[in-house]
Amino acid sequence: MRPTTQATGTAMLAVAAAGLVLASGATAGLLLIGHAGVGFLFSLVAGVAVPYAFGRELATHVVGEPPLVVTRTDAGFLASILVAAPATRLVAQTGAGVVVGSGVVGLFAHLFVQKYEAPAYCGTFVGMATASVLSWGGLLAASFVAGGVFIAAQRAFNGFGGKLGTTAFVGCGVVVLAGGSGPDVGTAPSTAVVLGGIATATAGAVAAYLLARLRGLGPVFGSSVVGILAGGVSLVVPGTTLLAAAAFCGSFTGMSHSGRLPSVASVGLAGVVTGLLFAAAVPVVAGFGGKLGTIAFVACLVTHTLLAVAGGRLGVDEAFGFQPLEG
Repeated sequence: MRPTTQATGTAMLAVAAAGLVLASGATAGLLLIGHAGVGFLFSLVAGVAVPYAFGRELATHVVGEPPLVVTRTDAGFLASILVAAPATRLVAQTGAGVVVGSGVVGLFAHLFVQKYEAPAYCGTFVGMATASVLSWGGLLAASFVAGGVFIAAQRAFNGFGGKLGTTAFVGCGVVVLAGGSGPDVGTAPSTAVVLGGIATATAGAVAAYLLARLRGLGPVFGSSVVGILAGGVSLVVPGTTLLAAAAFCGSFTGMSHSGRLPSVASVGLAGVVTGLLFAAAVPVVAGFGGKLGTIAFVACLVTHTLLAVAGGRLGVDEAFGFQPLEG
């Protein structure tokens, strides 16, 4: 596998993130403030952060590095995604829903196949796609594409929450575009859901971040537990489905490594950004697998960039308890 393949995989993640920002930006302004200009500003900040992070990843983890060589482990990564995606859909179709389905399969992977828990968790996000967006055949195809992107981009964006979901989002998007289908019809959330989504996304991010560090159990464990709990609540409390999705979305932000988001405070800030973007993106590309992860990925890139600028140029890192950013 040549270095250009690595660059392509990295670029696909960045393009997916940028695409979601462009699709959601104006919606953000209209929903949250009532003016599209705010959405433009929102898109502008994210539109700077995504290329900035992409350039850094190319320079530090792709360009000049030796070519990737596909190994048996990579084959295991692909197999994990191919198994986890349909497993998630099957669990969801029992009535548990996609959030619980993804959380259950992710927790199972953590407990029994820890070496492959990350690609398996990525596969669960493909499996969260609705049947109207991806048929069973489309689900398999999207899993193959996501597996290829996972392998190609395995050196880039490591430690950013939402990378696995963005990988699944690319797989889903490629198959949908190739097949000529489209997303489900989405509706804008109410003001109460917008505010609740911001709160639950922030709580989900912090909870997953702390759970991941509980005896070193790791980010897949932390996010899976948040998903199971949030999804479980939505099954017994009517009208909380979107709030559960927001909490699960936030949990992907909480999967970030301390080199990217170096403190609970920074994760909380990223959680707020996640909630804002979640509210804006609710009507956009509805039914796509990996959408929640892509929201978290953008939020982490934005927050990481803002903290890098603030810490490096404004000298506020110590004031807010942030440690120097790495990588």
